[in-house]
Amino acid sequence: MQRLPVSVLILHFLMLAFTQAVHAEEITVEVDDGIEIPVSVYPASGEYLLLILPSEHGYFQGHHQLAAAISKNNTEVWLADLFTAYFSPVSSD
Repeated sequence: MQRLPVSVLILHFLMLAFTQAVHAEEITVEVDDGIEIPVSVYPASGEYLLLILPSEHGYFQGHHQLAAAISKNNTEVWLADLFTAYFSPVSSD
């Protein structure tokens, strides 16, 4: 039986603790070479911004739930979808 890392357990706890839906605002950020990166923005009234970049596996629903939970605590969260921007497939490994 595989044991879950503490970070995964904390992530699951946060997702359960903050189940109220918060909808992301979708924006596009253009970088120097003309590539447009879609970004899901979870706005907040605080002075901090957390930028989350995907691993080789991309984003899961839990990432969006975590971003929504963090934004409720006055930290704005941006989830940048680099795979879509660069037309790259998400790895299955």
